Amino acid sequence: MIAVTPPMEGTGARQVAVSPFVRLLVHNGNYFATTTALLDPGCETSLISKDLADILKLNGHRTNMKLATFHGRDPKLTKQENGCRTSSCSPRLKSKQKVHQMESTYQHQWAHLQYLDLKDFNWREVGIFIGANVPDALKQLETRTPVQSGPHGIKTPFGWTVQGNVPKEICESTTATCNSIQEEENDDVLQQFWTHELCGSMEDRKRITAMQDEAALATLDSTIKLIGTNAQPRYEIGLPFVTPQVVLPNIRSSALQRLYAVESRFRVDPLYANRYTKAIEAYMDLGFARRLRMDELMGPPGKVWYVPHGLVENILKPDKPRLVFDAASKFKNVCLNDALHNGPLLMTDILDVLFHFRENPYAVSMDINKMFLQVRIRPEDQPVFRFFWRRPGDPGPPIAYQMMVLIFGASSSPTSATCVLRHIVKDNPDYADVTTKILDNFYVDNYSDSLNSKEEGITTCRRLRELLVLGGFVLGQLATSSRKILQSLPPSERANPDLNVDLDGLPIHRTMGLQWTGESDSFFFNLIIPKATTKRGVLSAVSSIFDPMGFLASVTITGRVLLQDTRHVESRARS
Repeated sequence: MIAVTPPMEGTGARQVAVSPFVRLLVHNGNYFATTTALLDPGCETSLISKDLADILKLNGHRTNMKLATFHGRDPKLTKQENGCRTSSCSPRLKSKQKVHQMESTYQHQWAHLQYLDLKDFNWREVGIFIGANVPDALKQLETRTPVQSGPHGIKTPFGWTVQGNVPKEICESTTATCNSIQEEENDDVLQQFWTHELCGSMEDRKRITAMQDEAALATLDSTIKLIGTNAQPRYEIGLPFVTPQVVLPNIRSSALQRLYAVESRFRVDPLYANRYTKAIEAYMDLGFARRLRMDELMGPPGKVWYVPHGLVENILKPDKPRLVFDAASKFKNVCLNDALHNGPLLMTDILDVLFHFRENPYAVSMDINKMFLQVRIRPEDQPVFRFFWRRPGDPGPPIAYQMMVLIFGASSSPTSATCVLRHIVKDNPDYADVTTKILDNFYVDNYSDSLNSKEEGITTCRRLRELLVLGGFVLGQLATSSRKILQSLPPSERANPDLNVDLDGLPIHRTMGLQWTGESDSFFFNLIIPKATTKRGVLSAVSSIFDPMGFLASVTITGRVLLQDTRHVESRARS
């Protein structure tokens, strides 16, 4: 599909054919991404790379396909079609081909191309071949032809591009090796449910980094910086938008309706209204949010989002309600989380952290106090974290506020906070002795570890606290299996400040979703399993048990086998 032409007669210079590349935005419902596409009318169908299909959550029927006219050897491949007839495949071909692209800086050599808006594209990011089955995308809306020789300028629905023969020396030419399709099992959710019990460390699993992950990490690394003062240091970071050109709809009316729904509960539950008011106004008092001025209300077009919010109350922590923002709330089939990239996988796998927690004699667990709220968002990105609020009973209109820090509920917040955590290590080489603790023993805001001696535990906790405070983080909520380590911190920095270390038993502590007691240094489960008479009920009952280390595998295996047998029976019935 990409040809290298022989030298043109009479020219004396080797000519190559440049291919028509365009940059475009592709989307599937609420998932979208930018990519480089090759317009190829010689291809009967349109193809999309598997990496890009995974980003867009394309999942369709898998069928066989035949790639014809391939050096006389036609490989039999598989393709996956979605509802839009977009094929998902990834050819692994043994041959290599030259890909040629003219750099836009050379367009001045031809008068007919001088004033065209040509873009330089990275051929390595080609994610789509648009073929003859999408004729509207291949339309030539306008052309610019040379007087004698040279490439043609073509205006496509996606912008200007060029096609034709040009001297080889002005092209970017790189050998590209294509990779073949490997047929994958079309596992459904149930099969994934029982196979995930084959636990293994994240280090043993294959990590796949999509091109959006690299872009997100580049955004985080390039925007992160230390701000504040020596007495109150803070890190500032940018939000990893899926694309800089993202345009968000005006969600103002929807956000107001959500606020009105919350206020209706205030009228029937004054205690709830009081807890909600204390939680949200604490954000203003602590400098996490600010009231917008009148001249700021319009904001940059397409870059403003009003996030609905709610109060989450944990029955295990009734005195610590948390204000959570609903960044997954959809308006016109779009939500804020669709515009934010989760980013690359920076967090240590929870199973790895739990293994470290069980490795040595003296266990330690600590938490960073309000971790997300200690990370400042750069000012130009803050308008997507706006919200409405008015005190219960206030007759005035709702007031617009803007969060200035990471929020609970945004899909990008865990990766952004973890990125800041790692930058603290990078910026403070004097604390190299606890670098591995930051990289291997933190799961978001929780530090879980086990040490060989009490003295090592005391020193490690002290050094970690000293390091993290340099980035504005306070590490506290200490729970441990050693009374000596517990006494090394003041009561205010312990998980149970009122505990009498000399007389009371070490209490139960919740770490990474599991209940753990320091007195016996053991996990325990308090299960209330409802009676289940349907497949959905069994699935709900078994999945409600959070057991990442498989302590209860001998118990939960019964439900998983039942689900597996049910699936096999249904498969035989359908066939």
